[in-house]
Amino acid sequence: MDVPSDCTTVQQFWRQLGSPNVLNQTNCCSTAGISCQNGSITSLVSKGSNGIIPTAISQLSKLELLDLTNGSLTGSIPPDLGKLKSLKDLWLDGNQLNGSIPTELGGLVRLNKLFLSSNNLTGNIPRALGSLSELFTLALSTNSLSGQIPSELSKLAGLGALELQNNQLSGPIPKELGNLKRLIVLNLNGNQGSPIDVGSQGTDSE
Repeated sequence: MDVPSDCTTVQQFWRQLGSPNVLNQTNCCSTAGISCQNGSITSLVSKGSNGIIPTAISQLSKLELLDLTNGSLTGSIPPDLGKLKSLKDLWLDGNQLNGSIPTELGGLVRLNKLFLSSNNLTGNIPRALGSLSELFTLALSTNSLSGQIPSELSKLAGLGALELQNNQLSGPIPKELGNLKRLIVLNLNGNQGSPIDVGSQGTDSE
C-alpha cells in the first residue's frame, strides 16, 4: 500500500498537536483517529490533545472531518483552517482556545457542523459565518463572545441548531432568525440580550 503524501505533513505537526494517539511512522493511515481515501487524509480525530492547533493542518486539502474536542488546546484558532475547502465537520469544543473566531472560517463552503463551544473565545460572531450555506449546526456556547447576534446568520437556510448560550452577547435578537424554517434547536440563554422571541421584531436589551 502506498503511503499518502499527506503523511509527511502529519509527521511535521503530530508532536506539536500533542495527540494522545501514537503516530504510525510507516503509514499514518494506520494511526488511530486518521482515515484516508484515494491517497489523501479525509478524517483526523485526536481527542484529548494539548498544545496549539498547528497551521500545517491546512495543508490537508481533502480533509472532511477535523475533531480535536475535549483536550487542553490553547492559543487561537488558526485562520489558515479556512483553506480546508473540503471540510464538512469542524469540532474544536471543550478546549482552552482563546482569541476571536477567524472570519476565514466563512470560506468553508461545504461545512455542515461547526462546534466551538466551551472555550475562551472572545470578540464578535463573524458576519462571514452567514456564508456557510451548507451549515446545519452552529455551536458557539459557553465562551465570552460579545456584541450582537449578526443578522447574516438568517441566510443559513438549512440551519437546524443554533447554540449561542452562556456568552456575553447583547442587543436585540435579529427578527430575521424567524426565517430559519428548519431550525430545531435554538438556545440563546445566559446572555445579556432581550428575552428569546424569534418571531418578534427585536427589542432593545434591558
